[in-house]
Amino acid sequence: MNRDAALHVGEPWMWAAFIVFVLMMIAVDLFLVGGNQAHRVSFKEAATWSFVWFTLAMLFNLGLWWY
Repeated sequence: MNRDAALHVGEPWMWAAFIVFVLMMIAVDLFLVGGNQAHRVSFKEAATWSFVWFTLAMLFNLGLWWY
């Protein structure tokens, strides 16, 4: 990480955006995806959701790297 990038890590708007993003993803996972329907999770479904969340994490990381 170069010196200019290190200066931007502590900016309040970046922390606020990160917290909002995390809370939105938790809300999506709890209320929109899962709901209240308890069911047996298949291997395929677990692998698919793991891939989705991993991909979102990598895209977020790419955004941080690009910035």
